[in-house]
Amino acid sequence: MKVGYKFKGSDMGQTRLFVDWSQNEDRDAADETSEYVGAGIVQIVEPLGAEVYGMYRNFSLDVAGNDPDDVSILMGGIRVSF
Repeated sequence: MKVGYKFKGSDMGQTRLFVDWSQNEDRDAADETSEYVGAGIVQIVEPLGAEVYGMYRNFSLDVAGNDPDDVSILMGGIRVSF
C-alpha cells in the first residue's frame, strides 16, 4: 500500500510526501512474515529541471524460533532531467 500527497510547498516547485507499507506471509514456512514501512519526500526544483528526494524504510522479518535484526535504510539523491 502506498499513499501520497502533492502540494506547492515552496517557490521552487511541487512537494510530494508519501508513506508505504507492505506485509507478506510465506505460506510454505510456518509462522514466517515480513513487513516494511517507509516514508519519503520529493521536492521538485523547476529552475534546474531536477527532483531532490529522501526516503526512509524499515524492513523486519519474523521467523519462528529466530529473531533477526530489522534493517533500516536511509537514502537520498537528486535526479536531473535534460
